[in-house]
Amino acid sequence: MIKELPKDFDLKALQDHWLKVNMSTDPVDHTKVEEALTTVYELCGFSKPNSFIWYDSPVEAAYDKSVTNNESAIKFKDDLWDELWDVFLNNLSIDAEAQISADLLSTLHEAMWEDNYNKVETSVNAKVLNELLETSAQPVKEFMKEWWTFFFGGTFGSTFWVGYYDVCRQVGVKFDSKINALLDAFIILANSGYYFPFQDTVICCEKPVEIHKNGQFQLHNETGPSILYKDGFSLWDYHGVSVPREVIEDPSFVNVKTIMAESNSEIRRVMYEIMGWDKFIEEAQLKLIDESDDPGNIGRQLKLYNFPDKFSNSGPMNLLFCINGTPKPNGEIPQYGITVPKEVKKAVEAAAWVANMPLEVYSQLERRT
Repeated sequence: MIKELPKDFDLKALQDHWLKVNMSTDPVDHTKVEEALTTVYELCGFSKPNSFIWYDSPVEAAYDKSVTNNESAIKFKDDLWDELWDVFLNNLSIDAEAQISADLLSTLHEAMWEDNYNKVETSVNAKVLNELLETSAQPVKEFMKEWWTFFFGGTFGSTFWVGYYDVCRQVGVKFDSKINALLDAFIILANSGYYFPFQDTVICCEKPVEIHKNGQFQLHNETGPSILYKDGFSLWDYHGVSVPREVIEDPSFVNVKTIMAESNSEIRRVMYEIMGWDKFIEEAQLKLIDESDDPGNIGRQLKLYNFPDKFSNSGPMNLLFCINGTPKPNGEIPQYGITVPKEVKKAVEAAAWVANMPLEVYSQLERRT
């Protein structure tokens, strides 16, 4: 039983390595990826693919009707998954748990799986999926709904578990030759873009040519796309918040009218931040009605402004300026401008209205999270 890391074992360096793999824009080695996929097929008992079709992005791949309309594809996906589980994935877990103590395994899982998953799955993979499902044409949506949940994910969708079992092996876990060969194949595939296996064909995607992030691994670019693929498919993010292209690339778009027309509170907050509160207050001609300490947020202030009707998209309103009770992981303390009914004249009353609480209850709060 392995109870501690080998001497001079640098877990942090391996964690950083796999995070770097996650965000790499290095060109994909097609030959290595195709060989690795062939290995996966053959070791799972299937004939090797007859062809590999490469696309510049998952959007471009999703329009390949010659394979995505194949009804047998769904059955093959399920069969391949079952084989991978039986001969590989399940045994990876069993062997690691049998050879590493629970405490050490927990340490490795937290460092290599959980931390990596939280940084990449939520900040990158889920955003790409959401963009495809929300903004794409119907054929793309149908393809992605069916296939995105499959285990294969290349750089964004598999490095957390591949890196974890790779580290288990480096710590001293002994896998049999088939599992080692499959793990080696998936280490190569973790350096590819997304890929979607069919019975005779594998649809493969290039990695993005650009990925921009802040120090907390949140997608972030203040001047252009946060993720850019060769064919132009892009995402725009501001400190992890997905925003429309215009918010980042068109300075004239962020103005009082467009900010107040935005229904998403997080996007609206980003637009406030980009424009600057002082400039917004000046250009919106806001007049301070009331200000007070925030009972539910010790040390913060509430400010209630009279909002001019000419800038309103939904009738007479006032605007409450408030500060979030909990900093984000990067230390940022979000600030919000929230509309409230015109008849609300006190800042605390406005905060209670936003929180959907009676005024007397909100006034006695110690801290809002």
